Amino acid sequence: MAAAQDALEGLRAQCICSLCGDYLNNPVIIHCGHNFCRGCITRCWEQFRDRFPCPLCRAESPEIRLRPNRQLRNAADLLIEQRSVQPRGSWAGDRLCELHGERLNLFCVEDHTPICVICRASRAHGSHPAVPIEEASQGFQ
Repeated sequence: MAAAQDALEGLRAQCICSLCGDYLNNPVIIHCGHNFCRGCITRCWEQFRDRFPCPLCRAESPEIRLRPNRQLRNAADLLIEQRSVQPRGSWAGDRLCELHGERLNLFCVEDHTPICVICRASRAHGSHPAVPIEEASQGFQ
């Protein structure tokens, strides 16, 4: 059972856009092989004219080449569908993030809300202080 859950967690990680922190929406592969939402990478490259760097590895391309990644789109769509039918808190009794389906194991101090590790890396919470959920819950006991 743990191996299946690890595989599912690995698949989830592959289906997350590193720019927006959510599941890939209309995923594309860029010149270096990294995947992003089409809209995210397009917005990221708006400021560039003759060189287009990968936001992850900084490899540059002289032109914009976005290839649709249908397999990743299908996987992300299945995970989004699974997330919508997955009973809340059904994995090991933990509560799950409604956006990402991950365990809510952190607490955003600024927003006073539980978050997952993907939320922690997102624009919404990335600059906010966060503590382990256990540490935050001790203050309420």
